[in-house]
Amino acid sequence: MFSPILRLGICVILWSGNFLRVFATNSSTPVFTSTLNKNCSCGFYDSTTGNLFTESLIVYFNETDTFPPDFKVQTYAHKYERNWNAVNRQGASPDNVKLGSAADNGDSQVFPNPSLEIFCDPQDPSHLVVGGAIKSVRQDMHYGSFSSLIRGPRIWNRGSAMNMMVYFNESEEFEMNMMNTNKNTTAWLDTLMNGEFTSRDLGVNYSVLANTSLANYTSSPWDYVELKVDWTEKMINFSIGGVISRNVTRKQIPTMPSVPGALWFKHWSVGSKYAMEGPPFVRSVANVGWTRSFFNSSTTTDEERKAFDERCDISDACPMEDTRLRGSTGYTLEATVPWVQKNPKSAFRLFSIIIVSICCTTGALVLINVAIRRLMFKFGGLSKPVGRTVATVNDQSFNGSSSGSETALAGRQLRNSAGSSSVEFATAQRTAYSSTTHTMVGTPAPAYSGPGSEVHSITGAPSSSHGVGASSNELPIEHVQHQDIAFAPMEVDPEPEDQRPDVIRTVPEVPAPATDAATGAVPGAPAPAGPIAPARQRIDYMAGIVALCSLLVTMSHFGLTFLPALDMGFPAHYSSEIWARKTIGPYLLNSIWLGLFFTTSTRFLVVGYLRTGELRGIADKTVQRTFRLMIPVAGVVILEYFLMDCGAINWLEYLPSVSWSTWPYAVRYQDFGTFLNELLELMYLIPNAAPQITFNFCTGVLWTIPVSLQGSWISLLGIIVVYEIKTTWKRFAFYAFCTIMNWYARAWGSYFWLGIILADLDIKYKYRTWLFARAWAHWGLLILCVILVLMMLTNDMVLVWTGIDLLTMERGIHPDSITGLPLAQTPRTGYPFYYEPRLNGLIFAVALQVGVEISPTTQKLISSKVFMWLFPHIFTIYLFHGLIFWSIGSLVCVQLSAIGLPYWANMLVTATVSWVTLFGSLEMVTPAVELLGKHVTARIWLVAHEQPAPKKPTTWPFSKEMLLGRQGGDSDGGLEEREVGNSDVVGVAK
Repeated sequence: MFSPILRLGICVILWSGNFLRVFATNSSTPVFTSTLNKNCSCGFYDSTTGNLFTESLIVYFNETDTFPPDFKVQTYAHKYERNWNAVNRQGASPDNVKLGSAADNGDSQVFPNPSLEIFCDPQDPSHLVVGGAIKSVRQDMHYGSFSSLIRGPRIWNRGSAMNMMVYFNESEEFEMNMMNTNKNTTAWLDTLMNGEFTSRDLGVNYSVLANTSLANYTSSPWDYVELKVDWTEKMINFSIGGVISRNVTRKQIPTMPSVPGALWFKHWSVGSKYAMEGPPFVRSVANVGWTRSFFNSSTTTDEERKAFDERCDISDACPMEDTRLRGSTGYTLEATVPWVQKNPKSAFRLFSIIIVSICCTTGALVLINVAIRRLMFKFGGLSKPVGRTVATVNDQSFNGSSSGSETALAGRQLRNSAGSSSVEFATAQRTAYSSTTHTMVGTPAPAYSGPGSEVHSITGAPSSSHGVGASSNELPIEHVQHQDIAFAPMEVDPEPEDQRPDVIRTVPEVPAPATDAATGAVPGAPAPAGPIAPARQRIDYMAGIVALCSLLVTMSHFGLTFLPALDMGFPAHYSSEIWARKTIGPYLLNSIWLGLFFTTSTRFLVVGYLRTGELRGIADKTVQRTFRLMIPVAGVVILEYFLMDCGAINWLEYLPSVSWSTWPYAVRYQDFGTFLNELLELMYLIPNAAPQITFNFCTGVLWTIPVSLQGSWISLLGIIVVYEIKTTWKRFAFYAFCTIMNWYARAWGSYFWLGIILADLDIKYKYRTWLFARAWAHWGLLILCVILVLMMLTNDMVLVWTGIDLLTMERGIHPDSITGLPLAQTPRTGYPFYYEPRLNGLIFAVALQVGVEISPTTQKLISSKVFMWLFPHIFTIYLFHGLIFWSIGSLVCVQLSAIGLPYWANMLVTATVSWVTLFGSLEMVTPAVELLGKHVTARIWLVAHEQPAPKKPTTWPFSKEMLLGRQGGDSDGGLEEREVGNSDVVGVAK
């Protein structure tokens, strides 16, 4: 037992030691003394570059039997990697770092001496690749010259990388990697900084390094090669074998590294197909012969710099070229801790926080208010506004037009019952939403339901405000909502001409019949039977097909992002993923579901013209089509542009090392001009090609926009030609020619031509009526459709089970656009790209659509309330599901993996969070998307085809004489008139 006094003495001693350690850390007195074999207190001078540095770290691993104290062996296992193509995680173990013997380097012609050996092991079942790494004790290296003699991984092993780098964090580092890759012909050496993508133009292939003029020590890059980096405040030079291979200046890249860091050597692999590939199948080795580093210290104070300048001259410095130099300069404990940025305090930061907080709070309150009001209308029993109403005055005429949910009166004349002077509206009047339909002077007013509204009839009722009775005429009008989406507009049949609200109709003047004074009823007239229920116009099963397909495509993108083994060519976390790929994968996660969007969209485009033969509908869709697709797409792209700049998808780059999927990839735009260029490309790109915007948008779904636009012009022009071909066999011969030519040319037009055929068969030839009257034909065709659908879906299953690639065989028949030869005879043969049409997809789309059209049971199933609720939101799902999966989904997945949650549980949580977020945002996002798309587009068409209102003076509806004739006024009233724009005249005082 120690006495209390003795214990107190021990505590004092320990406290004193801590105090001395802290004092030493904050002082300039070296704690680690110099081991230099020469007196170089005036620094080290590079006569080649003219740079002077004060510190050194020189180690020759062939001259020591113990591990040098200037480096520490690292032990770590990363939970994730920041790399778009890293399907492995890297680790380091002390067992993979050792000092080798000369026998281990016996095959070297450059450095047949002992060296530092760093190993890299094969991957384990969790895709962790354990390598070896050492790191300098000093972390204050701020600008300097770093050179090392390194031998990369051997030629006979799979891909790994031997790395030399100065590292602070992912955005402040530079490095050189010697990579053998999986094939020795593709081995190369890269020169990167600040997390740059491993592009081949930032490195040198080993075949180039084999040139003897580029090497100091060897003509073989598979032997020892000197790697060197010269880093100053203004530039970085990467040198290989004494020859500069890359030069970077701060003028070129203002964000080049400027923060002190530590010197690293490591042997590693993450399986990146654009870098080292791999990982190795067997243990791989790389070597470091020596390292010579000269640098400045970030811990040097201004007083120490001043004293150095006064004490030393350039001639007193040791030459860096002196190969006899050994050891390192002394340093303090402060040099061994990472550098910390000292952020200056600023009052502007507080104001920014306040402004952002106010804006976010206001926006949140607005959204909450909208959500509560919608819930009140839906569940609270409140009546929702029924649409817009138009009021007219008495009996002369009524000319109305409506586009979408807009109703305007432009240049309309409203006369009173006595036929007195007319009052003309000079500008288009928007009518207000009202839950009650009002009429004026006994004239029934037609009401047009807004988008998604129910159908209401309009009844002329007595109006006490005007004191005049009204007739009891009822005018039921249905406004059918058309919702189109980028890959497939909503499939509905337009109203007949006599029911369309956007067709100008003239209502003749009808004398008001005598009415009973008490009841207001017309004597002898039958009692009103109530509102007439209009025929249902929307084809619900078509909407159900589109909603189902959108869900399946979304599920496919979720699988490609988080469960890549459900597709070919990706590793699996569990064997169940392989079995899912072999069983349900080809049926549920198949890209051929996409074709239905194109065949069904054609019906919306051509059915009106097939029924009426009027070009006005063609003109309508021609004007609106591009705007309908591009306006909401541009808005959403801008939103994603903003969110990506804010870091919404930062965790997506870490996801491949957890999910093992390299499919997700998106980066922000480099400048606004690139953004505009890629948007314009969407409108004019000719399929088949992938637009560049797919790399700047969450999932590559926007490639369907050019397909849909080009298909629209094919459909609209094609139906005009088809309508004029009256002979049936000639009509279908024309169909067959166009379809076969588009298929042979690998053009998506074949889908649209088959869509026209199906619409023509239904509208003109009434093929369903014919089939339903003949059971044998009906059931025969239905069974054939089911067989074709299953066969086309099973095509991928044949590939999975047998390896027979039918799609590659079919693609090989088509001509090559470059040589004209069949693709099977060119190097470009292979499995079709995702943006290329496929024969099995074409047959599948037609067979499924026909099967649904002739199967009432199937129609009932896909017309359920779930699909009908989902249908108005399919454009939102199309545009936003990628952002949800790649932002919130990737964040949740990576973080859950980091805490060690099993991947199956990780997927359950990630899927729940992603889909709940997606469906929860629909009610808020869809109105904005519809506002940008449907309503703005409707307004564009309204402005395009309606005549503007006549010009009126500013004094209208009053006469100019009211002002010109006033007492004491000028002869001209002191006013002059001038025109403003195209339709206004403004009075200006003189």
